[in-house]
This record gives sequence, structure tokens and C-alpha cells, in this order.
Amino acid sequence: NEPAPTVLRVHRQRISRDAVLEAFTAANVSARPTRFAPDGIVLETPLDPAGLPGHADGWFAVQGEASQLVALLVGSPP
Repeated sequence: NEPAPTVLRVHRQRISRDAVLEAFTAANVSARPTRFAPDGIVLETPLDPAGLPGHADGWFAVQGEASQLVALLVGSPP
């Protein structure tokens, strides 16, 4: 048993996932896109999301990839 990784959902009305990943790279935060969810980012190391670039600007929220996919499947609005 291992802890689940921290996954973020980018608020694409404010910024693109690529731009968030670039900001994380510039801040030496190891992260990658989620496998299936188009707006998701997986943090490679455990970090407090509140200390990440863009948190104060509302660029993202903590939300698991499975939860992101459910919202897509049911067609919920942005």
C-alpha cells in the first residue's frame, strides 16, 4: 500500500495545463500531465499545493483524476 499521488485539475478558463506545467518546471516542481484527464497534473513528489505557483491565483484545485473523468463523462459544464 502506497499513498496516492497528489493530482491537480487546472482551471482552463484561467490558464492552460501546459502553462501551469511550465511554471512548475521553472519553480523546480516535478510534475507531469495525467494519463487520461485533459486538465490534470500529477505531482511527482508530495508537496503542499498551497505553496505552488499559481495557487493564490486560482490556477488549479486538488482533484483526483478519476473524479475529473466522471465530470467529463456526465457532461457537467465548466
